[in-house]
Amino acid sequence: MKHLPRQRAFALVLVLIVIVLAATMAVFFLASAGQERRGVDLYGRGSQARHLSGMAVSRVMGQIGAATKEGSASNPVAWASQPGMIRTYGNDGKPKSIYKLYSWDSELLKAGAGYNPFAGSEVPPAGWKNQPQMYTDLN
Repeated sequence: MKHLPRQRAFALVLVLIVIVLAATMAVFFLASAGQERRGVDLYGRGSQARHLSGMAVSRVMGQIGAATKEGSASNPVAWASQPGMIRTYGNDGKPKSIYKLYSWDSELLKAGAGYNPFAGSEVPPAGWKNQPQMYTDLN
């Protein structure tokens, strides 16, 4: 009987040690899961950015392909490139089509005769330089 309180104290200490170890492991597991979630989120955002940039490149490549393959052997079309645009010309030397090679919310392909680069629909908004996330000056 003399050893009974000593055994109870030892059992209590042993249980407390197990609880502390379990709580420590739970905290480390939750911290690791949070860090893993942040890593997955970062990877997802990077993947989305790569996808969006690839879409832009594919769009421009398609525009270049369409512009340089316009016409046929019986009705040839000449093309000239400039920064951000490819212009095509018919047999008569008049502008036929305009292919824009940059992001724009309206038509990327326009009829050459009716194109006005200074029209309000073709000019970016006044404060475009203050929005680098939306506009980039490639010149």
